[in-house]
Amino acid sequence: EDFTLEGGVRFNWERKSFELDVDTTAFLPSPTNPDGIPFFNPGSPTADEKTWTAPTGGLSLTYRFTEDVSAYWKYTRGWKTGHWNANVIEPAVPGFETLRAKPSAAEPETIDAFETGLRGTWLDGRLALGSSLFYYQYQNYQVFVVENQLGSPPQVQVINANNARVWGAEADFRAEPLSGWAPEFLEGLVLSGRFGWLESEFLDFTDTIFNQVPGNPAFIEALIVDYSGNRLPNTPRFKISATVEYTFDLGRFGTLIPRYDFTWTDDIFFDPSEGVGSNQFFGQGALPEYSLGQPAYGLHDARLTYRPPMGSVEISGWVRNITNEVYKSYTADVTVAAISILN
Repeated sequence: EDFTLEGGVRFNWERKSFELDVDTTAFLPSPTNPDGIPFFNPGSPTADEKTWTAPTGGLSLTYRFTEDVSAYWKYTRGWKTGHWNANVIEPAVPGFETLRAKPSAAEPETIDAFETGLRGTWLDGRLALGSSLFYYQYQNYQVFVVENQLGSPPQVQVINANNARVWGAEADFRAEPLSGWAPEFLEGLVLSGRFGWLESEFLDFTDTIFNQVPGNPAFIEALIVDYSGNRLPNTPRFKISATVEYTFDLGRFGTLIPRYDFTWTDDIFFDPSEGVGSNQFFGQGALPEYSLGQPAYGLHDARLTYRPPMGSVEISGWVRNITNEVYKSYTADVTVAAISILN
């Protein structure tokens, strides 16, 4: 009677189709346009369609030590449908005006997720603790990138890494003072905190990037960039957050609730190169460290809430990032296509 077993299955079917027509205007001098006079160049219509299917499901087992404390084990098979990159432009060879649309498709992503954890409350609900361990195995992991290609504008795409994995742990708590043990003025105090540890790795991930042939800039060569072993984008190793909240009971005037939040995020990278860009693979040297990333930083927030006695209305004011911490939320490498870094 202390065990609960739950499970479910689903069959997924999705079809995506599109029609695309790319028209360009040429400005650069070329053998057929020596003066660089602008002219309209109609493109060729492109159409394509794909259908993706997959079964998914999950199974979980929960054991209750007591009414308030339980442990669980869980397995999930997840699936994310495929994606068309309809805005991909084939790199232009110097001396020729024609740019051609070259749509590509990112294949569906699948995940095998394993998780186990413990959650419970103690001391009449005044102390709540939760923790979990997890391991995620991805196939055809979909990576959001800004392709930094020669001869074409920066291109936002979703591409596949063959295999990737993520594993780590999470823990959280919520605590209120014990009645009869703590001074009476602390009765309205609530403390909470969260901790996350995350490891990630591309097991098999290469990308093709186009660049000029050294010594012969009129020709473009395809280079294979290997990101295997690198961390996945947007996966900081550690993240910590904490909250302090206090409820002042004003009697017939309602309640006043000040709150303070702190969040600390470890080093984070915005692309598969771990923040140094793809130029390193062209023999031009890597970008400075964290050019495409953000070193660890902390944020402080404050909030003040007033609730009238009826409790049906709430008025709040807040200040985010009290210390005016400057940090990057995203950066893209477009040094090849546009000789710059996009923030």
